[in-house]
Amino acid sequence: SISAIAGPPRTPSHRPGAPLVALAASEVRMIRSHSGLREAVRADSWRYETKVRFHERAIFVGLWTMVLLVGMRTMSSLRAILEPLIWAFFLMMALLPLCD
Repeated sequence: SISAIAGPPRTPSHRPGAPLVALAASEVRMIRSHSGLREAVRADSWRYETKVRFHERAIFVGLWTMVLLVGMRTMSSLRAILEPLIWAFFLMMALLPLCD
């Protein structure tokens, strides 16, 4: 019988003492596939979370490494332009309290 294969009905409306309702074969397949999927997701969730965490950290470290390397290269090539601007900035910050 269907109830022997599927066990008790897994419907939210089932209460202890309520009459058992026979399930159709499609409902039994749906219940089996959903419960199997949930168990597979639970078993694989640690591996999935570990992979996601690794990729997030690797992307973060990789992007900042690239930003630092490209930034240093850009600043060294633009040194002739940036050096007077940086001196002007620091002089302005030093003279600001005197004028305020």
